[in-house]
Amino acid sequence: MPNEFVPSDAELQHHINQLEAKAAAHQAEANKYSEMAKGASDQERKALIEKAKQEYRDAQNCRSQANDLRKLLKQRQDQQRQKFSEATKEVMKAREEVNRQKNDGTKERLKSEKDHQVQSILKDKKEREEAARQKTLEEQRQKQMQEVARNAANLSQQPIMQTRSNER
Repeated sequence: MPNEFVPSDAELQHHINQLEAKAAAHQAEANKYSEMAKGASDQERKALIEKAKQEYRDAQNCRSQANDLRKLLKQRQDQQRQKFSEATKEVMKAREEVNRQKNDGTKERLKSEKDHQVQSILKDKKEREEAARQKTLEEQRQKQMQEVARNAANLSQQPIMQTRSNER
């Protein structure tokens, strides 16, 4: 899982907003087909109702995907809050321990544990910096991939110009 790309919270929220916009567009299409069916002949009405049903299913699917992403986002935020809470408890425990050691009068033990804590903090800082660097690199790579995909999509949508000589 460490090599797996994990989108940021902002990217998740953006994707949720896109899905909600798609759902609204599908719902509008479903409503349009329903209105058109009211004044149509029986055969046309059946076809329009079927189109409306399909648009409604597509809207529900988009909403369902958006809800799944919302749950994921909330879960990640809850995990971040829990990690922060645990880290705060560890800091408080370390402070209490330092105060206890000061009161014990064991300067050597205090210095040794302080050195260990400093080393641990420096190690954690390096790990966080490396993780942040990796995340930034991954986000840049993802943006580049999205840009390539967008460019490919734009190129595939451009009409191919044919001359009369090519048609013959």
